[in-house]
Amino acid sequence: MKDGGEINVLDAKKVDIDSEEMASAISQLDAFLSQNEKPTNEDILTEVRQLQLIMNITAEYKYYILFCGLFQGKRNAVKLWPTYESAFLTLVKSDGEVGIKRLM
Repeated sequence: MKDGGEINVLDAKKVDIDSEEMASAISQLDAFLSQNEKPTNEDILTEVRQLQLIMNITAEYKYYILFCGLFQGKRNAVKLWPTYESAFLTLVKSDGEVGIKRLM
């Protein structure tokens, strides 16, 4: 996952996690996963990054989009965590020191 510069907090839109826009991003990630048989974690994180840039939101929202997009419908978080854990670890690592805070 190659990140460019991050979106500046002052330039980012304020988005409520219950908003229609956030629900749409989660649905788009869910659709991406449904359409692509066995996407790599890098593919998934690239899709999340694109959604973040399109929405013009700060990086901490990537965790919410990733979690909600991955684990809805037929994809159970408890059963599939081992499959997707490395995506979260990669995201935490790419965010440096603040990554673990964002995940919590």
